[in-house]
Amino acid sequence: MSSSVADTKFLSSGDSFTHEVTGLKSMTTYYVAIAAVNRWGIASPLSEVKSISTNAGPKLTLDVSSLNMSSTADAPEAKATFNIGNDDEGILKWEAYKRTVSMTPSSVSRPIVGNVQPYSGTIAGEVAKRSPSSSVAPEYLADDYPKDIKYYSQLWAYIGDEDRTLPNSMAQWFKVDANDYPNGFNLTHINVDGDGSRSVGTKPVVQIYKGDAAISSATCMAEVTPSFFAYNYPIALPEQLYFAPGESFWIVLHFDGNLEVYPLSMGLATSETVAQYSYMSNDKGKTWTQLAQALKGSVYESQASQMAWTISARSNNPDWSEMLELNPASGTVLKGESQPVEVSADGSKVVNGTYKLNLHLTSNEGDGASDHKLPITYKVAGNNPEIVGPKIVNFG
Repeated sequence: MSSSVADTKFLSSGDSFTHEVTGLKSMTTYYVAIAAVNRWGIASPLSEVKSISTNAGPKLTLDVSSLNMSSTADAPEAKATFNIGNDDEGILKWEAYKRTVSMTPSSVSRPIVGNVQPYSGTIAGEVAKRSPSSSVAPEYLADDYPKDIKYYSQLWAYIGDEDRTLPNSMAQWFKVDANDYPNGFNLTHINVDGDGSRSVGTKPVVQIYKGDAAISSATCMAEVTPSFFAYNYPIALPEQLYFAPGESFWIVLHFDGNLEVYPLSMGLATSETVAQYSYMSNDKGKTWTQLAQALKGSVYESQASQMAWTISARSNNPDWSEMLELNPASGTVLKGESQPVEVSADGSKVVNGTYKLNLHLTSNEGDGASDHKLPITYKVAGNNPEIVGPKIVNFG
């Protein structure tokens, strides 16, 4: 860090103010000087240089390793409390966010992927055998679920670099259209269309990035290596990811090299516009090429502008974690002190079942942000069957 800017344009000469400098390392000495800049951008000479030393920083502690909550029809309100402590010198600052893991019911602008380059390899492939849809049943059954976002209509071929020693990666961009998904989209599974009996011989690394920026600068929300991979067998995310209307995300799959088959499945795009959302890489995502460009020079060149990856983003249920209310949802804890946090939920607004949820606590510990996970098991029983339905998801 070379400088930090404090905006004082609404202050008068002589007013005192406090400015927080972020990104400092613990147990480190820094030398600080101040320069004032006027409205014309002219800076004053530097002030006297002062030395400051940071302390060991804060250390977040939790007094529980998990929480258990329950609701019944007669007592729908569930509550639990835990305490956040600070066992070190610095001032602890924390914030919370929530994620759904699973639910087991009781009986009843054109995006750019990253470093875009002309494709340096040669594409080869084989005609794809059509396969029926996966028979894996969702955990939650309702008229509005499961939901899928996909940009292809028909499986067409499997492709990969002609040099089989090279890895093959595919990246597909998805948009949560506010008209189609006014309540947002809760990503629970990823499906790659293809022949389920076709063995790839490896498990891909799956990454989810938020936003339509280059992947190298987008936020990686999850990286998963599934315990099992087959075409048309949905990959369950260990934590479900909610995207609000208008938000976008990338799904990326990386396959190792030295495979006996071409691993990337492509299909006919629903339009030439969405065909532009598919990218390919043969260096594990260091550089990317638009699929249509990569197909030039291959037997699929005449259809290049009509192809997209056969990746589906699937939602099997609403984001159940939204039912959790936190009080407070963020805070500050001094050395040796603690702060109680109450977690509550209204079981009358959800279906009977067992909900596995994660509460994440991010903090300013150490030389960067730290993330602590607190698993929550929430059991709901006794609600009338009539409430089962996708409309009963307003947790507010």
